[in-house]
Amino acid sequence: MAAAAGFAACVSASATGSPFSSLVVFGDSLSDPGNAYWLTRNPDDTSLFPPTPPYNRRFSNGSVAAEYLADILGASAGAANSPAGGTNFAVGGAMTGSGNFNWLVNSPAGLQSLPAVQNTGIGQQIAAFDPTGLNMSQTLFLLWGAPNDFFLGFAQQAGGATVDFTALATTAIGNLATDIGTLAGMGAQHILVPNMPDLGLTPFFLKQGPVAAGSASFLTDSFNAGLAGTLAATFGGSGLDLISFDTAGFLRDAVADPASLGFTIVTSSCLDAGFAAFPSCTGYLFFDDVHPTTAAHLLLAQEFAQAVPEPETYALLLAGLGVIGWIARRRGVAFH
Repeated sequence: MAAAAGFAACVSASATGSPFSSLVVFGDSLSDPGNAYWLTRNPDDTSLFPPTPPYNRRFSNGSVAAEYLADILGASAGAANSPAGGTNFAVGGAMTGSGNFNWLVNSPAGLQSLPAVQNTGIGQQIAAFDPTGLNMSQTLFLLWGAPNDFFLGFAQQAGGATVDFTALATTAIGNLATDIGTLAGMGAQHILVPNMPDLGLTPFFLKQGPVAAGSASFLTDSFNAGLAGTLAATFGGSGLDLISFDTAGFLRDAVADPASLGFTIVTSSCLDAGFAAFPSCTGYLFFDDVHPTTAAHLLLAQEFAQAVPEPETYALLLAGLGVIGWIARRRGVAFH
């Protein structure tokens, strides 16, 4: 984590040539810099969601990709729900619509006693966003979500309900497309939309066996293909700088060749290893059963930075760290 912090400080001081002066983030726990923490914080600085400690106010052991991306771009994107405020609205558990998966299933126990978490879905995050004062031509929007829609489906299925995952995926894709249209209507010009990570590679599904993991990977691929097709059909030729990113491919590469990225353990989580590994989580890809470590978030942020238009300043910086060659294989596809 110290190395990650050092990198963030370095790029923050070096990104004066960034084409973006602002970063605005909408999403779930993968992008939450502390919003859920502030919504559920106790007077002693602990929180129910995420349970802090052992979590670090985020759903990881340190900063998440959106925070590292802000550092790389030289932009500020603090937690919107923190006392200082900010332009990162992502909340752990957020679904693509208005609801919050964790609140709906009351996990952790007692969360439903905190109504502030109930309607924190991505659609609601965008509804609360006020673009006043932003230079939209120099603002990058990060819109990233959908796993929690599926996690709700899995929870309902486990409870005995019949779940139509095709319809679920269609709804989630439609929600994200609507969100993009709403942002474009506000004047957004540059939107980065990563797809869903391969759920079947997470420790959560690996623990359930190959059939469950395979099904989760299949659903991931189906959703990602549908999202790509919908965005191309809806926004191709619109003039909107809509940038896709293959998060599923990122995770698959990390699992297939972990040593090249500094990982040694990619099928179990740091928290499962107990305090011997925590909080540095050295060598771990996953912090808990579904969330990456801050080291993985840093690598992801470096890839995000390569997917968007980058100035020579931080492109050369990333090249100096030896990550350009690996990153270039998965650069985003823009729909204009």
